[in-house]
Amino acid sequence: MLYKMLFQVASMLKFGEYELSSGQLSDHYFDLREFISQPKSLKLLIQQLTPSSEFESELICGVPYGAIPLATAYSMEYNVAQIMLRKTPKNHGTRNLVEGCDGPFSGFVTLIDDVWTTGRSMRNAQKQLEDANFIVKRKIVILYRGKEEPPSDLEYLYTEEEIMSLPLTRFRQHLHQRGRTCFAADLPTMHEIVTLTHRLNERYSDISVLKLHPELVDVDEWCAGEELMVLKQNHNLLLWADIKICEVPHIALKQLEKYSWADIISVMSVVGEETLYKLQERAKEIGDKRKYPMMLVLVNSLHTEGRPLWIDNSDFSDMNWTNIVGSVGKRIPGLIYIRAGIRTETETETKTETETKTKTKTETKAKTTGIFCDLEVRGRSLIERI
Repeated sequence: MLYKMLFQVASMLKFGEYELSSGQLSDHYFDLREFISQPKSLKLLIQQLTPSSEFESELICGVPYGAIPLATAYSMEYNVAQIMLRKTPKNHGTRNLVEGCDGPFSGFVTLIDDVWTTGRSMRNAQKQLEDANFIVKRKIVILYRGKEEPPSDLEYLYTEEEIMSLPLTRFRQHLHQRGRTCFAADLPTMHEIVTLTHRLNERYSDISVLKLHPELVDVDEWCAGEELMVLKQNHNLLLWADIKICEVPHIALKQLEKYSWADIISVMSVVGEETLYKLQERAKEIGDKRKYPMMLVLVNSLHTEGRPLWIDNSDFSDMNWTNIVGSVGKRIPGLIYIRAGIRTETETETKTETETKTKTKTETKAKTTGIFCDLEVRGRSLIERI
C-alpha cells in the first residue's frame, strides 16, 4: 500500500517553471493538494501515518493552508482533536490565531505539512503555536524534498529521490523535455524506419517516442539494428515495441525478455492482474540490470479507420502500479493517457536569436486535437508531410 501511494504522489508531480514557497525556483512541483479531490486516496494516504503512542493525548494541526485538509483527515481517521492555525489573526470576531481549542490543553501538538523543501513553513508554524502556549512534540511531512539530510525529529513518508526514480516519473519528465508526440513507424525495413525518423526529427521538434512493430521487420535485419540505437541516442527518443503481449504468464514473460532492448512494451489489458503483476516484476528486474527502466503500457482498446474493434472496461482502481506507466485508449487515474491514430495540422514557431541566445531556429510542432492526452501517436499523418 505504501508503494501504491508513492505512485499516487508521483502522478501529482508537475513539470514547468515554478517558484516554491521558500522562494527557490524549480522545474517541477509536487501538487499534493490534489488529494483533497480524491477522498479515497486521501484516506489511504493518512492510513500510512499513525498516532503517537508516547503521549496520552494529542492535537493535530496542519501548516496553513495546504496541510489543513491533511490534518482534518488525520483527525477523523484517528479520532484526534484538531486545531487550525491561521497565518495571521482574524481582524474580526474572536481575532484568534489558533482556532478550535478553548483554554489550555495538557497534551502535545502534531504538526503536519504536505511538502518540506527548506522547512521554513513548518518552523514558522511551530513558532506561532509555541508563542500561543502550545507544545509541538511531533512533526510530519508527506514528501521530503530538501537538499540536506532530514532533521532527526522530522517524520516523512517519501523522499523526492524516490519519486524522481520511478519509471512513471522518468517517462513524464521525458515527455516534458522532448514533447508529447509519438511517431508510429509501421514500416517493413530498418532502413525506412531510420531514414524517416531522422527526417521527421529534423522537421518536428516534439517527437519523443518511436513506436515500432518488430514483427514487420526481417529478423536478420532487426538483429543488426545498431543504427536504431544510434538514432535513439542522437534524437533522445524512447523506443516502444508495440508487440501487444496477450498470453498466459510464462509465455508473456518470454515475450517481454525477447524485447529487452525496448524502453516501452505494450501489453493487452485482458491478460489479467496476475500476469500484469508478473510482467511488472520482470520489467523491474530488466530495468535494474540495464540501469534504465523498462516501462509497460496497457492497451485497453483497438481501433481501425476510426472504428472500435475491441474495448476493455476492466476496473483497475485497486491495481498496484510499478512499471506500468501508461494506458492506450482509456483514462486510468495516475497513468499517462495515450491516444493513437491522431491526424492533425502543424504549426511553426520561430525563435529569435535573442530568445534562443544562440541562433535563429524554426521549430515545427503538431497542433493538439482539442482532446487532451499526455502522448499522441501519429503515423501516416506525419509521413504524408515529408
